Amino acid sequence: MKTTKPHGNEFFRGLKNFYTIIGAITQLVYICYLAYVLKNYDEHFTANAILLALSIVYFIFFLIMRRKNGRLARSTKRTVRHAYRFSKLIMNFVNLFITVQAMILTSKNFNIFSIVFVLIMFSSLSGKILLEIILFAIERRITRTVNKVNRGFEKIKMRAKPSESDEQISTEQ
Repeated sequence: MKTTKPHGNEFFRGLKNFYTIIGAITQLVYICYLAYVLKNYDEHFTANAILLALSIVYFIFFLIMRRKNGRLARSTKRTVRHAYRFSKLIMNFVNLFITVQAMILTSKNFNIFSIVFVLIMFSSLSGKILLEIILFAIERRITRTVNKVNRGFEKIKMRAKPSESDEQISTEQ
């Protein structure tokens, strides 16, 4: 019974580590794109500077929170974990906004470098969201399976325990 959960979670841990790597790469792509836009375009300079600062702060927060094998560090308190999850959700919307902005900017100023950035940003954001959905589904399924197996072991243990009357009969013989 004690080995069921680690074996069930091994694949899930690997997938979470992969998600962490994809998340870091995605955030780096957004930071690079915003730096590129700040350097090459004058439109919406203040908004892009704010988005760049927000992306850098989130990336540092992301690295601090994920410093231990792709999992949230156990030493972090519950409120910090909730803040991290909320900021991750907010950054998904910010990244979506940046991707749409990049598509609009690329349609106005046709540049091969901008097209490559847009394709990378769109594919990495899509992959990250898809991976998040897959992780959520797998985590729920693993939890349900482990709980069912544990309940089955408990039922077997309950059936295997001799009752008090059986113990008295065996001691009399």
